[in-house]
Amino acid sequence: MIFASRLPFLIYGYGLDGDSWSVAISAKHLFSTGEYVPSRLPGYPVHEFLCALVSPFGYIGMNLISAIFTTIAVTTFALILRSLRFKSIFLAATTFSFVPVIFIHSTTTIDYNIALAFIMLAMFFMIRDKLFVAGCFVALAIGTRLTSGAMLLPLSIMLLRNDGFNGNIKRIAKMAIPAVIGGVLFYIPLMSKYGLGFFTYYEVPYPAIPKVLYKLSIEVWGTIGILGIFISTILFFFLTIFRKTNFCFQDRSMKNM
Repeated sequence: MIFASRLPFLIYGYGLDGDSWSVAISAKHLFSTGEYVPSRLPGYPVHEFLCALVSPFGYIGMNLISAIFTTIAVTTFALILRSLRFKSIFLAATTFSFVPVIFIHSTTTIDYNIALAFIMLAMFFMIRDKLFVAGCFVALAIGTRLTSGAMLLPLSIMLLRNDGFNGNIKRIAKMAIPAVIGGVLFYIPLMSKYGLGFFTYYEVPYPAIPKVLYKLSIEVWGTIGILGIFISTILFFFLTIFRKTNFCFQDRSMKNM
């Protein structure tokens, strides 16, 4: 259902974001010449290589990559909720898939949802104690979008247990080592060409804090969405205080579904 909802919107070009067109140019150049030239620094090699594979199909093929990985992200999110015994899995996953920014970027040639899918897969395998596999997916996320490496911090925090310092370090290392090594490998072509200067991006000033706050709130959820989150959060804490019912999660004593 999620995948089908994207199909009517894949035929309207690469998207309004100039970065999407840069990806298309880079992908077509890579496909036709075999030379990797990043669409923009610091490089987004996994996404650019994926787009190169489907570049003969033009924007429909590249947009299809976004739609497929969005479907993977939403499905994995549902599996994560199931592992955590969340009650309203279908409602939560469907809501996630129709968040405005998620929907828009699932129909254009951009890397956000591809990186998100790899992060979701990393979290899913981390929950199941497949830490090496989780680390490999973090590496793919880093190779898709360098800033995905920041997810190592919350994922590492989630690995903390009561079995002492050594146990925690071992678990984190099992995930972090393949993530870091794999992430570095994806950027070797860029480092060989630009050195460590590929970190510098373009000479564009960092946006002002009010703009950052706008982008991580209203631009993501929309005005109605922000209002809904605010009201539901208040209701959640209000009802939790006066009732003992667990609204979100099933009883831990229940068997796995």
